Amino acid sequence: MLKTIIGAAILLSFFGCGNAPPPTAVSPAPYTVISEQPTASGADAVSIRMTGPPSQAAVKSIAETIINERKARFTSVTVTTYVPDTGSSGLVYATSTFDGHSVSHNFNDRVQDQRIATH
Repeated sequence: MLKTIIGAAILLSFFGCGNAPPPTAVSPAPYTVISEQPTASGADAVSIRMTGPPSQAAVKSIAETIINERKARFTSVTVTTYVPDTGSSGLVYATSTFDGHSVSHNFNDRVQDQRIATH
């Protein structure tokens, strides 16, 4: 009797796995939050680092997403973006600011000039 119950449990466990969805690859997030500093006056400053190659379009999209997530709670939001190539130098690639009405983006052209060609 015990062998029958154990055998049935084993067989049922095989049937349960037959409908499992196939594993999916998880793409890494396009950025990581370095720091966030909300203030009592209603401002928020978020520093992020891009995880892939930067583009102005990608930075604008990410910064606006971050701002949209926070603009209901803060009167102003500033997103400072760093790219992997400037990690040790600490140069800012872009600063995106929400002033309560609109979003503006300022890009640092010097960051692009300091890249070294490898080939």
